[in-house]
Amino acid sequence: MAPIVSPSRACAWFYANSGYEESKYSLALADWLLRSRARTEEQMTDREGQVFAFEWRGPHDSPVAMLASSDVRRRNRHGHRRVRRGCLGPRAAWPRSR
Repeated sequence: MAPIVSPSRACAWFYANSGYEESKYSLALADWLLRSRARTEEQMTDREGQVFAFEWRGPHDSPVAMLASSDVRRRNRHGHRRVRRGCLGPRAAWPRSR
């Protein structure tokens, strides 16, 4: 379990929600790698072990800096989706829009 960076409940909820949203992309990528046979189940298990072998530390000590960093990543991700939609059409959104 990741330590809470701030005593603020709002920050704790923000980080929990952000982590949940980011994990959906990882799960979708893992699923795609397995279904496309680009990776085997054994390779994915090995990689998972490597990922969880280390404790994650946030890139910033300040809650404000973490918030700004998260917002920049979110905006960058949405920018990439917009470019992809422009090149490939509306079906290029990933994950799929409902």
